[in-house]
Amino acid sequence: MGFAESQVAELGADLPLFLLGHSMGGLITTRVLQTYGGSLAGAVISNPCLGVAVKAPALKVGAARLLSKLLPKLRLDNELEVTQICRDSTVVSAYQADPLVHSKISSRWYTSLLAAMEAANAGSHAISVPTLWILSGQDSICDASVARHFADSLPQALRAVLDFPDAYHEAHNGPDSNEVIRGIVDWLEGQL
Repeated sequence: MGFAESQVAELGADLPLFLLGHSMGGLITTRVLQTYGGSLAGAVISNPCLGVAVKAPALKVGAARLLSKLLPKLRLDNELEVTQICRDSTVVSAYQADPLVHSKISSRWYTSLLAAMEAANAGSHAISVPTLWILSGQDSICDASVARHFADSLPQALRAVLDFPDAYHEAHNGPDSNEVIRGIVDWLEGQL
Protein backbone atom coordinates (compact mmCIF):
# COMPACT_ATOMS: atom_id res chain seq x y z
CA MET A 1 0.00 0.00 0.00
CA GLY A 2 1.47 3.37 -1.07
CA PHE A 3 1.47 6.68 0.78
CA ALA A 4 -1.77 8.02 -0.68
CA GLU A 5 -3.56 4.69 -0.27
CA SER A 6 -2.62 4.55 3.41
CA GLN A 7 -3.86 8.12 3.89
CA VAL A 8 -7.22 7.26 2.32
CA ALA A 9 -7.48 4.13 4.48
CA GLU A 10 -6.73 6.20 7.58
CA LEU A 11 -9.34 8.84 6.78
CA GLY A 12 -11.99 6.42 5.61
CA ALA A 13 -12.50 4.85 2.23
CA ASP A 14 -15.73 6.78 1.63
CA LEU A 15 -14.06 10.17 2.04
CA PRO A 16 -12.93 11.64 -1.30
CA LEU A 17 -9.41 13.04 -1.15
CA PHE A 18 -8.45 16.01 -3.35
CA LEU A 19 -5.11 17.79 -3.56
CA LEU A 20 -4.59 21.47 -4.24
CA GLY A 21 -1.18 22.72 -5.31
CA HIS A 22 0.00 26.14 -6.46
CA SER A 23 3.29 26.96 -8.22
CA MET A 24 5.93 24.55 -6.92
CA GLY A 25 3.09 22.91 -5.01
CA GLY A 26 1.39 22.45 -8.39
CA LEU A 27 4.49 20.65 -9.65
CA ILE A 28 4.50 18.46 -6.52
CA THR A 29 0.77 17.77 -6.92
CA THR A 30 1.35 16.78 -10.55
CA ARG A 31 4.13 14.37 -9.53
CA VAL A 32 1.92 12.91 -6.75
CA LEU A 33 -0.86 12.34 -9.29
CA GLN A 34 1.58 10.63 -11.63
CA THR A 35 2.85 8.37 -8.85
CA TYR A 36 -0.06 7.81 -6.43
CA GLY A 37 -2.99 9.42 -8.20
CA GLY A 38 -5.24 6.40 -8.49
CA SER A 39 -6.25 6.63 -4.84
CA LEU A 40 -7.24 10.30 -5.07
CA ALA A 41 -10.55 11.79 -6.19
CA GLY A 42 -8.82 14.58 -8.11
CA ALA A 43 -6.69 17.69 -7.86
CA VAL A 44 -6.71 21.45 -8.34
CA ILE A 45 -3.50 22.64 -9.96
CA SER A 46 -2.87 26.38 -9.91
CA ASN A 47 -0.17 27.89 -12.14
CA PRO A 48 2.09 24.89 -11.68
CA CYS A 49 5.83 25.15 -12.08
CA LEU A 50 6.01 22.81 -15.05
CA GLY A 51 8.28 25.35 -16.73
CA VAL A 52 9.77 28.66 -15.71
CA ALA A 53 8.68 31.80 -17.53
CA VAL A 54 12.16 33.32 -17.75
CA LYS A 55 14.56 30.83 -19.23
CA ALA A 56 18.04 30.80 -17.71
CA PRO A 57 20.96 30.95 -20.15
CA ALA A 58 22.48 27.53 -20.94
CA LEU A 59 25.77 28.58 -19.34
CA LYS A 60 23.99 29.40 -16.07
CA VAL A 61 22.09 26.09 -16.08
CA GLY A 62 25.33 24.21 -16.77
CA ALA A 63 27.07 26.05 -13.92
CA ALA A 64 24.16 25.22 -11.61
CA ARG A 65 24.42 21.53 -12.51
CA LEU A 66 28.14 21.55 -11.69
CA LEU A 67 27.61 23.52 -8.47
CA SER A 68 24.83 21.13 -7.49
CA LYS A 69 27.41 18.33 -7.43
CA LEU A 70 30.29 20.30 -5.90
CA LEU A 71 28.47 22.72 -3.59
CA PRO A 72 24.86 21.49 -3.24
CA LYS A 73 24.11 23.87 -0.35
CA LEU A 74 25.41 26.96 -2.14
CA ARG A 75 22.62 29.54 -1.94
CA LEU A 76 22.02 31.96 -4.77
CA ASP A 77 19.45 34.66 -5.41
CA ASN A 78 16.27 33.26 -7.02
CA GLU A 79 15.90 36.43 -9.13
CA LEU A 80 12.14 36.42 -8.54
CA GLU A 81 10.49 39.74 -9.33
CA VAL A 82 8.07 39.84 -6.40
CA THR A 83 5.92 42.59 -7.89
CA GLN A 84 4.85 39.99 -10.44
CA ILE A 85 3.23 37.60 -7.97
CA CYS A 86 -0.07 39.47 -7.87
CA ARG A 87 -1.83 42.58 -9.19
CA ASP A 88 -2.87 43.51 -5.65
CA SER A 89 -0.16 45.74 -4.14
CA THR A 90 -1.25 44.88 -0.58
CA VAL A 91 -0.56 41.19 -1.28
CA VAL A 92 2.85 42.07 -2.72
CA SER A 93 3.67 44.23 0.32
CA ALA A 94 2.63 41.43 2.69
CA TYR A 95 4.79 38.99 0.70
CA GLN A 96 7.78 41.34 0.95
CA ALA A 97 7.25 41.83 4.69
CA ASP A 98 6.79 38.13 5.47
CA PRO A 99 9.82 36.95 7.49
CA LEU A 100 9.33 33.39 6.20
CA VAL A 101 9.82 34.46 2.58
CA HIS A 102 13.38 34.49 1.38
CA SER A 103 15.05 35.07 -1.97
CA LYS A 104 17.69 32.34 -1.86
CA ILE A 105 17.69 28.88 -3.40
CA SER A 106 20.39 26.23 -3.24
CA SER A 107 22.10 24.89 -6.33
CA ARG A 108 20.77 21.39 -5.50
CA TRP A 109 17.23 22.70 -5.11
CA TYR A 110 17.44 24.29 -8.55
CA THR A 111 18.68 21.16 -10.31
CA SER A 112 16.10 19.08 -8.44
CA LEU A 113 13.41 21.49 -9.66
CA LEU A 114 14.62 21.08 -13.25
CA ALA A 115 14.57 17.28 -12.91
CA ALA A 116 11.07 17.29 -11.40
CA MET A 117 9.74 19.53 -14.18
CA GLU A 118 11.26 17.23 -16.80
CA ALA A 119 9.78 14.12 -15.16
CA ALA A 120 6.36 15.75 -14.81
CA ASN A 121 6.24 16.89 -18.43
CA ALA A 122 7.17 13.41 -19.63
CA GLY A 123 4.34 11.76 -17.72
CA SER A 124 0.99 13.39 -18.45
CA HIS A 125 -0.26 9.98 -19.59
CA ALA A 126 0.08 8.74 -15.98
CA ILE A 127 -2.67 11.01 -14.64
CA SER A 128 -5.89 9.07 -14.17
CA VAL A 129 -8.08 11.34 -12.03
CA PRO A 130 -9.98 14.57 -12.77
CA THR A 131 -7.99 17.79 -12.56
CA LEU A 132 -8.86 21.48 -12.48
CA TRP A 133 -6.20 23.79 -13.89
CA ILE A 134 -6.06 27.46 -12.93
CA LEU A 135 -3.94 29.35 -15.44
CA SER A 136 -2.97 33.02 -15.40
CA GLY A 137 -2.32 34.78 -18.68
CA GLN A 138 0.19 37.24 -17.18
CA ASP A 139 2.21 34.76 -15.10
CA SER A 140 5.84 35.84 -15.46
CA ILE A 141 7.07 33.28 -12.91
CA CYS A 142 5.77 29.91 -14.17
CA ASP A 143 5.33 29.31 -17.89
CA ALA A 144 1.56 29.15 -18.45
CA SER A 145 2.04 27.83 -22.00
CA VAL A 146 3.78 24.71 -20.65
CA ALA A 147 0.98 24.16 -18.11
CA ARG A 148 -1.62 24.74 -20.84
CA HIS A 149 0.07 22.20 -23.11
CA PHE A 150 0.19 19.69 -20.26
CA ALA A 151 -3.49 20.19 -19.39
CA ASP A 152 -4.47 19.96 -23.07
CA SER A 153 -2.62 16.65 -23.36
CA LEU A 154 -4.93 15.06 -20.78
CA PRO A 155 -8.14 13.34 -21.86
CA GLN A 156 -11.00 15.84 -21.82
CA ALA A 157 -12.79 13.88 -19.08
CA LEU A 158 -9.79 14.41 -16.78
CA ARG A 159 -9.31 18.15 -17.22
CA ALA A 160 -11.11 21.39 -16.68
CA VAL A 161 -9.35 24.72 -17.16
CA LEU A 162 -10.11 28.11 -15.67
CA ASP A 163 -8.31 30.86 -17.58
CA PHE A 164 -7.59 34.24 -16.04
CA PRO A 165 -6.03 36.22 -18.90
CA ASP A 166 -5.12 39.31 -16.84
CA ALA A 167 -4.02 37.54 -13.65
CA TYR A 168 -0.44 37.33 -12.43
CA HIS A 169 1.08 34.26 -10.76
CA GLU A 170 -1.21 34.24 -7.72
CA ALA A 171 -4.65 34.57 -9.31
CA HIS A 172 -6.18 33.43 -6.02
CA ASN A 173 -4.76 36.53 -4.29
CA GLY A 174 -5.58 39.18 -6.86
CA PRO A 175 -8.65 40.92 -8.23
CA ASP A 176 -9.83 37.56 -9.63
CA SER A 177 -9.70 35.80 -6.24
CA ASN A 178 -13.48 35.50 -5.80
CA GLU A 179 -13.85 34.02 -9.27
CA VAL A 180 -10.96 31.61 -8.64
CA ILE A 181 -12.43 30.39 -5.35
CA ARG A 182 -15.90 30.10 -6.86
CA GLY A 183 -14.48 28.10 -9.77
CA ILE A 184 -12.71 25.71 -7.40
CA VAL A 185 -15.81 25.23 -5.25
CA ASP A 186 -18.04 24.67 -8.30
CA TRP A 187 -15.58 22.14 -9.75
CA LEU A 188 -15.28 20.26 -6.43
CA GLU A 189 -19.06 20.16 -6.05
CA GLY A 190 -19.27 18.81 -9.61
CA GLN A 191 -16.83 16.03 -8.71
CA LEU A 192 -18.90 15.04 -5.68
